[in-house]
Amino acid sequence: SGVNFRSKIFTPRSIQGTVLKPKYRDQKCDGIEITVTDRNLFSPVVTGIELLLTISVLYPEKLIIKEAGINRLFGSNRLIKLLENTAAVNQLIDVINTESDQFRIAAKKFFLYNN
Repeated sequence: SGVNFRSKIFTPRSIQGTVLKPKYRDQKCDGIEITVTDRNLFSPVVTGIELLLTISVLYPEKLIIKEAGINRLFGSNRLIKLLENTAAVNQLIDVINTESDQFRIAAKKFFLYNN
């Protein structure tokens, strides 16, 4: 929730100062355009996990996961271990949401300004 997706064809190009040789440079690629419609509802972590799960179900033969990178981004190997089990991923999302709420509450005392 808080986000829309639509298919998008794009062509990766070199960008001076950032990416000189992107993978698939100058080749047409199918992708997804993500538009945040409500930043209060949007959760980038949950959206990323749901996208990864959807791709693993729809295109398992095309999905190549670099476990070390995903584990580093996620902070543990829990996500990789659970990707084959949709119910377990949904439980993980519930845990992430609970932990995020707890962090927001605990962090409030350190805010310099109120929202």
